[in-house]
Amino acid sequence: FILDEDGGARAIEALELDLVSGNGDIGATDNTLDMDVVGPQGVSAQAENGGIYIDSPDSDLRLRNVTAGDTSVFTSSGDILLVQSAELRSTGGTLVLEAENSILDVSGDSMIEAVDLSLQANNGTIGSVERSLHMATETISRLSAPTGIYLTEVGGDMNIGHLYNGTGDVVLHVAEPDAWLNISEGVVDGKMLWNADNMLVENLVHGGNEEELYFEVTSSSGGMADDVTISYQSDNKVRFANLEAKRARILGDVNDLRFDRVLIGETGLFTNDTTSVFVDNTNSGLHKQYTIQLTSQDAPFFLTFVPDSHKILTGAYVLYYDEEWIVNSFSTENSLSRLVEKDLAYLRGPIPDVVDQARQPDDSDIVEIDEDALNLHSDDDTQLFLPLFWSDI
Repeated sequence: FILDEDGGARAIEALELDLVSGNGDIGATDNTLDMDVVGPQGVSAQAENGGIYIDSPDSDLRLRNVTAGDTSVFTSSGDILLVQSAELRSTGGTLVLEAENSILDVSGDSMIEAVDLSLQANNGTIGSVERSLHMATETISRLSAPTGIYLTEVGGDMNIGHLYNGTGDVVLHVAEPDAWLNISEGVVDGKMLWNADNMLVENLVHGGNEEELYFEVTSSSGGMADDVTISYQSDNKVRFANLEAKRARILGDVNDLRFDRVLIGETGLFTNDTTSVFVDNTNSGLHKQYTIQLTSQDAPFFLTFVPDSHKILTGAYVLYYDEEWIVNSFSTENSLSRLVEKDLAYLRGPIPDVVDQARQPDDSDIVEIDEDALNLHSDDDTQLFLPLFWSDI
């Protein structure tokens, strides 16, 4: 054991420090080992069979190497800096890093390995734009920073228990193919920039520090993800600038919602606080349990839920929508399921002979088509897009 017997005095002041405990703890839960280590080499602490409890109350805490076998807590009144290609490894309990400012990798190639990890930067960022924190974890029980989070998981799934971000970017990258980004709950603002082949995000709340909650969601390589489910709530605006997934379920309790670019491989479900929009590229028939059904033919499209109205705008093809809704300024009289019935009813004469009868009427009556048969006039320049291939009406 390495303990501070004098609870009121500074235990250690040094330029560089190496601590090793073969069979016990370094510091204690109720009596942390206080230190002021100011040199660039920082602190190395090894307790393979115990925990480590270190506090830097008056300066940044530089960590060069950490090996712990049980719950360990590192705190600083300034930054926690990973230096000299730092390796932080915890084989049991929770590894806790809490800085009054930021938690940063200043060496550029540090690594954190932990069964469970808790990161808290009270007045700064976790990681940075220049260098995300790289880690291999089973769970991240807490992830909290007011001005930005930058993490890369290289050991499989990234499982976050609680996420908090006050403003700035939340950049989460799950590097391994087929791995998952899982978030159990969170309060967030700013930009969510997420890359993972699969995502399950639950109980996400827009904190309201910024007017718009922003998302970009793609696979680990920046292309189309496999399965993406995001459930969230916002009293303000939500914008998905880019979403690419084979199968997507974006379930929002929000009024003002827009998708600038969506690419769906198979199916997608998008909801706000009043309606549901189902996108089907598998030609599986009508799904009238949803308010609106679209298809995109594997092409990108936009989708806007117009606030405080029963109206959406979209660049996708329209298959069906409820009679109380308007799509691109057209009523349900122009949904594909209605148009097919109307066109057949208004055509007079055998349908296979329409062209011949129009060109060479002879003794037959010229086929007459009611001018209002398609009824595609609108009071603005928007268009209604109809697929030519879809047959399961």
